[in-house]
Amino acid sequence: VHGEVTDPNVDIFDREKVYIETILEPLVQKLPKLRIVMEHITTMDAVNFVMSCKEGSVGATVTPQHLILNRNALFQGGLQPHNYCLPVLKREIH
Repeated sequence: VHGEVTDPNVDIFDREKVYIETILEPLVQKLPKLRIVMEHITTMDAVNFVMSCKEGSVGATVTPQHLILNRNALFQGGLQPHNYCLPVLKREIH
């Protein structure tokens, strides 16, 4: 799954966290044997969620830019459009 809500009322930087809380956690509880892969995770929240699940039930992929860049990279030295991607870069903590 590409796990982000698309509700315009949710801050773009919180879309993954809200998806996990409102959709993925209830789904895993309802269907505990379902195997899920979260594609392109970008937050510590997602890592913690995957680590909290039963081994082998939920996995994830991470893209390189999400490991080395944060949202400040979008604006350092002016607007950097080549650093914009979806899911959008997140805070340094992630």
